[in-house]
Amino acid sequence: MQANVQVQPSKGKSSKPTPLGELRKIYPKWCEGNLEFDPKLPPKKNKQYSRTDILRMWQESKEYGYWLENHDTHGWDDPSESEVTKIFSSTHTKLHINIHSGNTPLHFKKH
Repeated sequence: MQANVQVQPSKGKSSKPTPLGELRKIYPKWCEGNLEFDPKLPPKKNKQYSRTDILRMWQESKEYGYWLENHDTHGWDDPSESEVTKIFSSTHTKLHINIHSGNTPLHFKKH
């Protein structure tokens, strides 16, 4: 006796974009096009940036605007600040971007 077996669609990863998934794609490309660094060098040998300057440059970019626009298009909720920070940090580490870790030196401050 043969039973009717219906094949269920797999419950694998959804192909629907998410805000963090999109950020993981967009942000490294933005860094590569807008920041000065050589991923073959250790971070200390690359140009030094402050976190606030990189964040400001990112928020003024067309890529950031695209990412925000997708929030409306896809009905995304804003990801938590800690989740976004993890993506920024892992990208900076992977690309060997030199981030100043202390107080912003005077020569970095914009007046």
